Amino acid sequence: KEIESGKGNPSLKTLEKIAHVLGMELRLEIRRSE
Repeated sequence: KEIESGKGNPSLKTLEKIAHVLGMELRLEIRRSE
């Protein structure tokens, strides 16, 4: 419920599970800031 309202701080594993249920791929991109 907290995630849905934008108040939660889900773990990467939780985000992966949500993406999987929605048929989506979760990507993490790390780049240098300019």
